[in-house]
Amino acid sequence: MKFKRIAIFSAALAAALSAGLFSACGSGYESYDDPGLYNAGSVDLSVMNIDSIEVDWRCGAVSVKNSAEAERILLSETIDQGNAEDLKLHYYIGGRVLKIKFAASGASLPKDFSKDLFVTLPAGKFLNELEIENDSGDVSVEGVSIGTVSLESGSGNVLLSNISISKGELKTQAGQVSAKNVTASELSLETVSGKAYLEGTSFTELDVETKSGQIEWHPLVNFGFTLSFRAGGGNLIDHLGLLPSGENYVYGDGFARAEVETSSGDLYLTAAD
Repeated sequence: MKFKRIAIFSAALAAALSAGLFSACGSGYESYDDPGLYNAGSVDLSVMNIDSIEVDWRCGAVSVKNSAEAERILLSETIDQGNAEDLKLHYYIGGRVLKIKFAASGASLPKDFSKDLFVTLPAGKFLNELEIENDSGDVSVEGVSIGTVSLESGSGNVLLSNISISKGELKTQAGQVSAKNVTASELSLETVSGKAYLEGTSFTELDVETKSGQIEWHPLVNFGFTLSFRAGGGNLIDHLGLLPSGENYVYGDGFARAEVETSSGDLYLTAAD
């Protein structure tokens, strides 16, 4: 899935979002390829034919969780059942990928039309890949089993928590991006004006980038890393006891690698509780 509608981290759009001048919830048209392949409405689906999920949402929150009670993949949304069929979520399974769209292709969306999407997976169901693009709204993925995760919001918070992955990419324009109790080989967090937050997260490689947002990082006490911190006007506020090493800083055994870059935000480092 390619991110088509969101201009990735442009300064002009970020300023508009922060000022409340832009919203993806305005009236417009939904459009995507092969619309005739899609079905409409909330549904429960067999796990047997699905290895990956792609979500393309316009306005409202997107949540992905697991449930010990679920035996199938459940898709539901907060929408008045009296709404027209073309305003309901649309889905299609092709090549073992479940694709979820905000509405029917060609649908005329009412002004300020917003709805939340809930994806519930059976406990133990493993996904090779999960990709979510949300133009305006929060994105949260908690406690599921996934290989690669890509989460992006134009205007909203992005949260990844209680999860073990191989690779994760979290992006937002004007919201907070958070990784809580995440284990990953590679992890990146990117935001323009919002905060980047990490707590109890372990990794082999970490990349954090903000423009004006601050970075708050609470590493595990026994987690060692080498930090490269590049800042235009931001400061490193260290409550861990980092040791300088050339142009970098070392904590513990220094095994993991972390690169943090900000234009004007500060980096706060304190140990996780």
